[in-house]
Amino acid sequence: MTTMDQLKQMKIIPLKDQTRLVSIEEFNQRAILFPIDKSAPYEKHLKIVLEDLPTIDEKLLEYIEKKYPRRLESIKSLLKDLGISESRNVRRIYSNHILPILSDDIQWSTKSDSILIAYLIFIYKELYSPQPEQFSNEMEKLKTKLIIKTRQGKFVRINSNGTDIVHLTSLYGCKMSLEVLNLSTHDFIFISDDYYNQYRTELFYQDRERYRFISFLNELDIQDFFLVKREDKGKGEIFLTISFIFAVN
Repeated sequence: MTTMDQLKQMKIIPLKDQTRLVSIEEFNQRAILFPIDKSAPYEKHLKIVLEDLPTIDEKLLEYIEKKYPRRLESIKSLLKDLGISESRNVRRIYSNHILPILSDDIQWSTKSDSILIAYLIFIYKELYSPQPEQFSNEMEKLKTKLIIKTRQGKFVRINSNGTDIVHLTSLYGCKMSLEVLNLSTHDFIFISDDYYNQYRTELFYQDRERYRFISFLNELDIQDFFLVKREDKGKGEIFLTISFIFAVN
């Protein structure tokens, strides 16, 4: 075993917002990153996601710069050799960070509302919106992993074939929202207004942008009205399944 391998196994790396030291080897599937450039102009959702990534505590670098300024660059070079990265590839952030967290009930439940909301906006803005056709294959997997905040203030894993069918509202520009039924005993499960309210200026500044976001949600089976599915049972038999769900108060 080389010296570098031994160093990667040692718990010597302080992470931002954590009280324990970690090893590089613990994060072999998710790179530890250098702190982001605070002077760079990041969009709101992107800054929230980047700050959620495993990041070396900037206090360590500040201490080295203050006490040993001549060694700062050589120490940074050593950290890079160990695997600390400056690269923030959006596809890797999705695959190695966001998706594993969304897949694990224990992990996502520790995240704040703003982070979980930012995950959805990140997926839409950074991956889906630029090239929807290239992200289409990933949408089927995302349907089974995605966590959505509802108007009840809870987060649910969307499941168009089960108990958590989430509907859109008129706030998002839907013309046929189930809100119009105004049921007194039961309510449908509606998406939270927070996605719109928190990202109104950067995501919904034009009706066109709002409709593109709705189209993205529709592909995830988050619909404005009843969800109708076409099922081929074979032997020429076609069935249409209408799905909706109530949330009991």
